Amino acid sequence: MMSMGFASKLAIVAAALTIGAPLGVAWLPPNNALVLPSRHSAHSQTLVRYKDRGDNDDTDMNDQVVEPSTLRIDTAFMDPFREQLEPWLNSLTTVTRSDPIWVGEELLHISPSDALQQCFDSLLRQQAVEVFPPNDNALSRKHLFDWDWKYAMVKSLTQQDDWTAKSWKLGQSNTHPLRLQAVAIPAHSSLPPHVHPAVELDIPILGTLYEERSSQLLFVDPDLIDRAPEHSLGSPLSDFSPTPTPLELQTIAQDITERVSEVHQITDFSHDWETHPVVAGQCLLNPVGSVHRSYTQDEACLLFVLGPNVHAHFLKEP
Repeated sequence: MMSMGFASKLAIVAAALTIGAPLGVAWLPPNNALVLPSRHSAHSQTLVRYKDRGDNDDTDMNDQVVEPSTLRIDTAFMDPFREQLEPWLNSLTTVTRSDPIWVGEELLHISPSDALQQCFDSLLRQQAVEVFPPNDNALSRKHLFDWDWKYAMVKSLTQQDDWTAKSWKLGQSNTHPLRLQAVAIPAHSSLPPHVHPAVELDIPILGTLYEERSSQLLFVDPDLIDRAPEHSLGSPLSDFSPTPTPLELQTIAQDITERVSEVHQITDFSHDWETHPVVAGQCLLNPVGSVHRSYTQDEACLLFVLGPNVHAHFLKEP
C-alpha cells in the first residue's frame, strides 16, 4: 500500500467529488505527442508516440518503457478467503467474468466494496463469499478498500489528459461506457494482443498478471477506436444502451477491430516488447489507444477491473 497518508488520499478523492475536474499532471501528454505517419494512406495519423513531459528535444525514445503504476491497494482483505478461492481459481480452464456493473453517472459515488461483493456473488454462484462481513475488523477493511481503490482510481484517471470533467459525469472514456467487473484468468493463459479503446484500470486481488508491451510507446489514435455514430450514446442514429448488452459489445468490438485492422497489424506495435509483472494490489492503468498482451504463468489471477469491457484486435497476419 502507498505510504501516502489517509488524509492526503481523502483530500484528492474529495476534490474530485467536489469539482469533477482533472487533477495532477498528465502522464501521457498529447501536447508532446509525435504523430507518426501510417504506411496506409486512408489514415495518415493513426499511430501516436508520446514523449515525456518537458522533453522538447528529439531524444531517441526507444529506451522509454510504460510500466505498471507504483500505486497499490492493500489486498489483505482477501487473506481469509485464499484457501477457499485459490482451488476454485486454479481449477478454471477459461477466462471467467462476473456480471458487469455499469457505473454511469455514479463513478465517483459508487461503493467499490459493494461492487466487489456483487461481482463475487455473480462469479461464485456455487460458493458464498462475504468479503466484508458485519464485524469491526471487516468494516475497517471495507473502509480501507473503498478509500484505497477510490484514491487509485482518481489518481490514475486524472493523470490522463483525455480524461475530463465530462468523463467523470458520464462514466465514459473515449465515448465508451465503463463498468466494474471481476475477471478470473486461469494459470498458463495467454490473451491475444489487443488495443484499449478506453481507459482500463486493472488491479489483481489474487495472483499475478503479466503483460508485454512495446518499449517505443506507440498508441492507436483514439479517433480510430471510438464508437461509430450508429453505436454512440445520444446519437439520433443509435439506440444503443448506456448499459451495453453482450450483442452490442460484440458489434462495437467487431467495428473497432475492423477499423484498426484496415490500418495496422500487430508488428506495428511489437518492437522490443517488454515484460512486466503486475502483482496483487498493484494498479495497471491502460490508457486509450494502448496496445499490449496479457498472460499468466504458474498461478491464476483474479482481477478487479474498471473499463469498457471491449477491445480491438488485429485481424491481419504479420
